[in-house]
Amino acid sequence: MSKTQEVEIVVDKVETTKTSGINPEVIEKLKIEIEEKKDELENKKYLIPGGDAIAKKIKQFIVKEAKWRFTECIGVLEVNRILHDFITDPARAELMITPVALEALYYFMSKHEGKGLPEAEAMTELIKAINQAKSRAEQDKREFEEMTFRLQSLEHGVDPEAPMNTFKEDEAENVESTTESEK
Repeated sequence: MSKTQEVEIVVDKVETTKTSGINPEVIEKLKIEIEEKKDELENKKYLIPGGDAIAKKIKQFIVKEAKWRFTECIGVLEVNRILHDFITDPARAELMITPVALEALYYFMSKHEGKGLPEAEAMTELIKAINQAKSRAEQDKREFEEMTFRLQSLEHGVDPEAPMNTFKEDEAENVESTTESEK
């Protein structure tokens, strides 16, 4: 004969979340700043100095020299489209390029293998023109990543600008809880 027995299990919910010393308004403000920065970067274009002359040289490189594989062809098409639009528009004075197109252009240039002094000089001219824009784009990207890192840290209760303060608060709480449990 088997007996059925009912057992009632009661589990008390224990609050384990600690209150962080970080002001929630700081987190909300940072979230807004990140969204604004994200929108800014999505629409931002970077200047490649040299105007029409450098645009034609970059276009010649993209059309004749850029090596690509599989879907990389989309990058070649996009950079070519931007350059074509710039070259055929007489109202534009300076070449402005999106971060994605700039990355693609830099990628194709980094794959290029040349030979001899004339090619080296031509490539150096392109690199110099593009490096300024690339540096600015990388700086913007770094700033965005730092903002995102700070937000994630703050949401986890750690201020990356003063992490030792957070750890000192944790240690003080641990000492207090240990002392109370020993009583």
